[in-house]
Amino acid sequence: MKRADIKVGFSCNNHCLFCVQGKKRDKFGDKELGEIKKEMDQAIKDCQGIVLTGGEPTIRPDILEIVGYAKKLGFQVIQIQSNGRMFAYQDFCEKAIKSGANEFSPALHGHISDLHDYLTTAKGSFDQTVKGIQNLKKLGQKVVTNTVITKSNYRHLPEIAKLLVSLGVDQYQFAFVHPLGSAYENFGSIVPRMSLIEPFIKRGLDIGIKKGKIVMTEAIPYCFMKNYEGFIAERIIPETKIFDYRKIVDDFTKARQNEGKAKGKNCQNCFYNKICEGPWREYPEKLGWAEFVHVKNNMKHAYSVLKIVRKSFNFLISEYKLSEHREKIQKILEILFYNFDDKWLSKNQKFDLSVSSQKDGLRFSYNNYCEKECFEKKLSDVFNLFENIFSTDMLEKLLSLMRFDGDKHQTTIGIEWLSGNKQPRIKIYFEELFRVYSNKKIFEKLNEICDLIGISFNHLGVKRKEKIGAISVDFISSSKVNVKVYFLHKKITEKDLRNKGEYSGLERSDASWKQFFKFLDQENKAFFYVTKRFSENSDLISLKLYKIYETIQIEDRFKESWQEIGKFLRAKKEKNMLKRVSNLKMISRNNKFELFPVIIAADNSLKGINVDLYFSFRPDNRVRQ
Repeated sequence: MKRADIKVGFSCNNHCLFCVQGKKRDKFGDKELGEIKKEMDQAIKDCQGIVLTGGEPTIRPDILEIVGYAKKLGFQVIQIQSNGRMFAYQDFCEKAIKSGANEFSPALHGHISDLHDYLTTAKGSFDQTVKGIQNLKKLGQKVVTNTVITKSNYRHLPEIAKLLVSLGVDQYQFAFVHPLGSAYENFGSIVPRMSLIEPFIKRGLDIGIKKGKIVMTEAIPYCFMKNYEGFIAERIIPETKIFDYRKIVDDFTKARQNEGKAKGKNCQNCFYNKICEGPWREYPEKLGWAEFVHVKNNMKHAYSVLKIVRKSFNFLISEYKLSEHREKIQKILEILFYNFDDKWLSKNQKFDLSVSSQKDGLRFSYNNYCEKECFEKKLSDVFNLFENIFSTDMLEKLLSLMRFDGDKHQTTIGIEWLSGNKQPRIKIYFEELFRVYSNKKIFEKLNEICDLIGISFNHLGVKRKEKIGAISVDFISSSKVNVKVYFLHKKITEKDLRNKGEYSGLERSDASWKQFFKFLDQENKAFFYVTKRFSENSDLISLKLYKIYETIQIEDRFKESWQEIGKFLRAKKEKNMLKRVSNLKMISRNNKFELFPVIIAADNSLKGINVDLYFSFRPDNRVRQ
């Protein structure tokens, strides 16, 4: 989701020692209401969310009118970024919510009043901000807090984290002080050494992580975040357009990278150089680069895997005309492939990509094999890239529901970004269920999932004797979710489906469907899924057949599998699919990898027959020639 950051003015009832705005309150004051409305009129053209900030927006007498205008324009997310003091008045909170505000970002810089009030130079501000957070949570609001890291409070970040968790905040962030404005004037007493703050940041993050909170840091380079790289906010900060005083910054990420941050000589040799932004440039100008020690690349194979995935993605992005989404897709890759180990590829089909006969777009999946602990964080980070497009609350409830077993099953995230779509579709799969659970337990969980997403289990027509291999929940938007059920078969024929009445009114005369059945009859090391996809109204949307190659046995079979797949695609005259597969094979071989088939599937929907081919990579020295 792209958001607009509108600075409504620079007046403030705090005088923070680290204030990045400095003396702007004296120089510029506040914007006129008409100017703010014009900026919102401009922002709604390409932004879905809005952040009202300053200065302190809540002390404006017309702030509720501003919020109401944002709601009238149709912004999906309306955040008030604040010092939190006005939220101490419950009636103000209620009016702000009624006007349209649906996200609140108060700032807390200490765990006790002496520390917070010293930094804000406003006596009583700590008590008001804490009371404000309590009011907002009592009213059921989303609260995301910010703590600016300074010389005075960095040792107390764990205590601040404990307080924030006890207050029930949804998310907290530790942001390294930006040495501009008052922070630059007070540099010696405000800006700490990054090498000193590292252990306190990590302890502070751990407290939130253990409690299931969303936690992150800002403006702290990767070299100070070893083993916590997944919590660096810059990885997932959404595209932001800033409306400053008589100045518009169209892309804050690029402005931050090109003008705000800096890189030193050591950075050029760092493993994270391509994705790390470096520190605020004022920091090394004052304190030098000695602390910044480049991270060595101890993950050569992982990097080579990410390299081949990137190249394949770039090909598909160009092929399907998704270039405008390239940056967001690259962020998804960085999140999912963080700490990837190439050894996993010899034991498991860790991820796959696919091409399709009818669906033009990028489609891929990534599972939790060998990374059970951090995988859910990756899912949350991907969802957070699309703020309020997909429900992170629904995701958490779904994952919580399926934690009953200690993660014995496989969990997979699937991304489908079709040509012409502004946002992708995200799917969460619970797979390999038949290997670890009884049918009774699987049916219990399917029933609970249906209850959670509001689909009638009884309407699905799922028979108790049918063996369920997997279940997926399809996130289309924050308000629309589908479910898909995968039924396991060792062998399947057209007669089996007709006898069971699986078609349910779907088209069954298509020649491709019959061709696919002939393909299924061929002997190979594989098993089959028959799947039904149901809409939020519990209506059957499509019927799909999957032939799944046994990945652990594929090393001596992949050439034969490609031959039978090629024969099927040629018979179907799928020239585009054949061409794309050929190009991806070439990209793989040029990078010392082999492309191997994982699944071939035919989807019989009301729109006709669609054929999908799923494949993955393996280093060529792991494949028998």
